[in-house]
Amino acid sequence: EKATHIVLMGYSLPPDDVDYRAFFAARAWHSSRPNNKTVKCSVVVGRKKEYGTRWYGPSELPGIMLGMDSTRPPYTTLEATRALFGKENVRFYGAGIPRVFLDGGAVTRSAVDKILNWDEQ
Repeated sequence: EKATHIVLMGYSLPPDDVDYRAFFAARAWHSSRPNNKTVKCSVVVGRKKEYGTRWYGPSELPGIMLGMDSTRPPYTTLEATRALFGKENVRFYGAGIPRVFLDGGAVTRSAVDKILNWDEQ
């Protein structure tokens, strides 16, 4: 209930998963969060090298989404998370797992920190 950052990793948030959509929607707008902070959502989905191995911030997502198939993840995942958490509260990593954990071909603390810390982009 008090989370201020949700990480969706490898989960596409399908439209028919009503339970989890309701769960995330309740968390996104729950008033018991510390200092009523906005809940941020980091999305790690996909395996396409075309997105590179970097995080895309909220202002970059509309341009990235234009080149995606609108009927499949990651587009549908980003569309759903932006609706739940707000367009300015979602960032995206499209090279998937395990690449999100890697830096220079090895798992690093820095790569993990980038997942967990929204400001570490």
